[in-house]
Amino acid sequence: MPNPQIHSSLHIQPKSTFFAPAVKPLANSNIKLPGGKDKPYYYCLGADSTIPFISMQGGGAAQKIVTWGEMIEVLPGQTVTVKNESYMEGDISVNSGHDFAAKPARISLPVNTTEKLIPIPFGGFAVQLTSTFPADTRTCRRGYLKFQIQTATQIVQIQFTGKPQKHSFIGTDLVTGLKTYTQDFEIPAFTQAGSAPMGYGAQNGLGNLEPMAFTDQVGWQLVYPQATPPAFINSLFFYVLEY
Repeated sequence: MPNPQIHSSLHIQPKSTFFAPAVKPLANSNIKLPGGKDKPYYYCLGADSTIPFISMQGGGAAQKIVTWGEMIEVLPGQTVTVKNESYMEGDISVNSGHDFAAKPARISLPVNTTEKLIPIPFGGFAVQLTSTFPADTRTCRRGYLKFQIQTATQIVQIQFTGKPQKHSFIGTDLVTGLKTYTQDFEIPAFTQAGSAPMGYGAQNGLGNLEPMAFTDQVGWQLVYPQATPPAFINSLFFYVLEY
């Protein structure tokens, strides 16, 4: 017969999933991960997380930024708070245990926009839509901005600006004069469109499946003449990032 004292001393980590929706960029979430009573507990970033990078705050341990496939260790008696270490706003999902294969093939992330009028040469104004937060393009293979637009008599221009945050960048963007890259995308007149590649040097079309050149983050602005606006079939914008 098994020894009851030995059986009662076994401490198995409970299987659970922790989820926090709409966590702001670089902000703490409401997820708190406990360690075990007398041994560490282990966690990993879930495949259904739309945030690719997190860290643990508190517990007295050294800070480490982790992504999908990496292990999170919380020492006995400690509790840590999960922080969004991404430049994007999105959902964080953390699973107990360590799943080496928990990496999504693709994430889709809705993004809000702000709107303002800007003057254009020879009079008049253009409408400029700007993303409220950039796409975090670290480690992704390809990235797209998704929308639903039907242009009128004028083209619609989308300009993507890639910026480094922690990685080296030796070049200078001739468009901005800064350590960035600029990628332009144009939607012709009388055209219905729904996708634009965000990588540097990407083609103005959808047939290119090569891995894209990215910095750490990519922001964008969409511009059209106020007098001849396109028809927004839907006002939603999404980042789609493939891994």
